[in-house]
Amino acid sequence: MSSGHIGRWRRPIHSFINHRPASWKDAAPWFIRGCDGGDQRSCDSIGRCFFLGGGACGDIPKDHARADNVWRRACDGNVGASCRHLGQSYENGTGVPKSAAQAATLYKKGCDLGDKEACLSMGELYEKGDPAVPADRKQAVAYLERGLPDGPTLLHYGLALVAGTTIPGDKARGVQLLKASCKREKHFEVKSKPGCDALAKRGEKEDS
Repeated sequence: MSSGHIGRWRRPIHSFINHRPASWKDAAPWFIRGCDGGDQRSCDSIGRCFFLGGGACGDIPKDHARADNVWRRACDGNVGASCRHLGQSYENGTGVPKSAAQAATLYKKGCDLGDKEACLSMGELYEKGDPAVPADRKQAVAYLERGLPDGPTLLHYGLALVAGTTIPGDKARGVQLLKASCKREKHFEVKSKPGCDALAKRGEKEDS
């Protein structure tokens, strides 16, 4: 698991910003208005700008505490992605005190609300373990299964099954998931294709 709030995310905030149209900068003020008016999904969106600051979001300054505050509001309003974002802040101690226990609570809520990446984050937390959240292979697998068929979960779960270190190994299933990840990467024509690269490294053929 890589350290740092941004680097840790399988589909991090910076990729969200980079894949938005050029009008994102113009949309940011409207997200602020929407959030101030009680629209929780607008809070989730503008929280990403507060977290990164500048760039495609225009002249919005970086403010992790403000990002966490709006994500908390959105999570309380049952926006699963915001629960995940806030959980990642707690796991990494970004803008809030570091707390794996609080992160787990938020990941579980986000997963229950249908955010697949929150399920992945909870699975990863159970894989590596923490004094407040002991490693649990069975629970890790259960949450990774709930994270399917989301792209980041396909890749992470596939690699974990092939390696068989943090969860029980199953090479055949792992390769199957990596092939699904590779197919997804090609479909969306992304520049980086880690699923395809993992197959090539292992001498496995991609599905046609």
